[in-house]
Amino acid sequence: MSTEQIRNDKREIRKLNKQKRAEIDRDIKSGLDSKICDNILNSMSFKYADVVLMFCPTEEEINILPVFEVAKRLGKRVAFPKCFSKGMMKFFYVDDLSELKE
Repeated sequence: MSTEQIRNDKREIRKLNKQKRAEIDRDIKSGLDSKICDNILNSMSFKYADVVLMFCPTEEEINILPVFEVAKRLGKRVAFPKCFSKGMMKFFYVDDLSELKE
């Protein structure tokens, strides 16, 4: 399988999954998001981490922002990515969600 075919397949899978996520009932999504956050917060990786890397979710993505609040309360450093160009990103520490910019 060629690299171009792999890229096309990945693009198609992302498109399909994005569509499926958009079709999930908001109440069901909220419950699933909470379960995912609970799993993260109860993981050994989170418990022993000094630094937590996160992302700021879109409406369709998993809302993991409650993890940010718990991490900050526990004194962990939290970093979010900033994209500079295609395929180029750096992580920056954030103390408050109001620091995030689109």
